[in-house]
Amino acid sequence: MVKTETKLKSLLVSNIERIFALDGQRRLFSLRHSDVDYEEADDHELTRCYQLWEDPMYLFDFYDANPQDLPQNSYYGKVSKEDFAQRTYEQAQRIRQAVDQVIADPMLDRLSELFQPLRDDHEHKLLTKVKLGGWLRLYGVRMRTDQFFIVGGAIKLNHLMKERDHLERELDRMMVARQDLSKLIRAGELFTLVV
Repeated sequence: MVKTETKLKSLLVSNIERIFALDGQRRLFSLRHSDVDYEEADDHELTRCYQLWEDPMYLFDFYDANPQDLPQNSYYGKVSKEDFAQRTYEQAQRIRQAVDQVIADPMLDRLSELFQPLRDDHEHKLLTKVKLGGWLRLYGVRMRTDQFFIVGGAIKLNHLMKERDHLERELDRMMVARQDLSKLIRAGELFTLVV
């Protein structure tokens, strides 16, 4: 790992600690960031998102910390803390099932359907999101037509990402990851980080 870390520092890759291949075709990956505290040594952004979205205490805390968003939100109506946690858990299960289905069946070419462009503008055309109804998002970077890297995820209760700090952090993380992945690809070192 020391040799790999030295190469990364020489490439000025700022935040990618490791890259986890989620499928045998090397089409879907999940990043492990160096600035995030993970519970286990083999955790990455996809597992971190699942852990948070399925944790009632985290969801209750999120609900309490964001009173301006959900309870008054006219789109979702008034949502109790318990209902918010239950809906979030159910949404997480739908995302998990969709991702697991893509991983399990390499012949199923649903990655481009699953990962939608974040926006239509040129600057963000390689940034992607998984949105299966509701307020949960997995965020990723598309590096090739059929190659996606999960960078993070969030509970998105607002129209614009710049409206909330936790969403803006995810947008910044996507931009940095896109730059870092591009550097690794140009240097031919992308797969030195893949486990």
